[in-house]
Amino acid sequence: MSRTLIVITDGAHARFFLHEGPGMGLKPLSAEEMNADVPAGRDIMADRPGRSFSSVSEGRSAMEPKSDPRELVEKAFVSSVLERAEKLFAGQDAARIVIAADPGSLGEIRKALPHGLKDKLTATLDKDLTKIPVKDLPKHFEGVLAV
Repeated sequence: MSRTLIVITDGAHARFFLHEGPGMGLKPLSAEEMNADVPAGRDIMADRPGRSFSSVSEGRSAMEPKSDPRELVEKAFVSSVLERAEKLFAGQDAARIVIAADPGSLGEIRKALPHGLKDKLTATLDKDLTKIPVKDLPKHFEGVLAV
């Protein structure tokens, strides 16, 4: 029997499932759900931006941040999801992994996927399924697994 770990995530939520073979459905690993506290961009950047002097005149202007703080929080969350997935993959004795994520998170996942999981990655779904009820999830994986 071939076991597949299924990771469903976006930038702030992650759910993990185990698929144990054709006709077996998806078994939620509910103790492994993850949620990040991703504040709205306006809350992260609540202070007024810093100011700098112009190099060509005597004027001053507001400085824009070099990176989006919300994006940094989401990247950190994706990294923690992959760490958890790696542990679950070994702990559940899985042979394959399938990942479903929103487009932005999926891009980050592809960049950060550890080699141990990259070799076992069977499929990726470019969909945000984090809010789909468990009973409705199998139909989204029919093209990938015999659920």
